[in-house]
Amino acid sequence: MTKRILSIDDLAELMNTTVFSIRSNLQRKNYRAVPRPMRLGRRLAWSAGMIEEFIRSREAEATEQSKGDDREPGRPRKSFDEQK
Repeated sequence: MTKRILSIDDLAELMNTTVFSIRSNLQRKNYRAVPRPMRLGRRLAWSAGMIEEFIRSREAEATEQSKGDDREPGRPRKSFDEQK
């Protein structure tokens, strides 16, 4: 069984973003937006399994956040009864 290795171009296409965005997130060590890479010589690479796991964990996080959020987004409205 061979593992599929993805380049930064493949990752950008898979995540529907730009290579610049991925590099920017990596430089800022924003591993919530981009999975941690491995090095193959001077190149950055990701295994396909690592990417699938990252996407599944982000999906699970998003569904957990949406379950507990029953209120309306934004600033609360002023109550006219309190202004008297």
